[in-house]
Amino acid sequence: MNELALRVVIDPNCVAGYNRVFRLLLMTHRAGAALAVATRTMSERGRASERGVDPNAAAVLMARRRAVSVFRHDMQHCVGVLREFFSRQVLEVG
Repeated sequence: MNELALRVVIDPNCVAGYNRVFRLLLMTHRAGAALAVATRTMSERGRASERGVDPNAAAVLMARRRAVSVFRHDMQHCVGVLREFFSRQVLEVG
């Protein structure tokens, strides 16, 4: 009896919809993790490449690293906002 009631409430279309939402959540989580790894790698390589370089070249490297860091920060913010939207609006409201 309980199984029948559950099938009425949660039909295959509902399960497919939740699968799509959870897939989106997983993709945003993976994107956030990839951005974190890229940030760590960029920081480590940036510090290593600045050692032993003439001051002019070091300034150019620092400017490039800063530009990439700003872009990465913006993308991290975008992924975070998407993740919050999916978890709050879609899961709680839907």
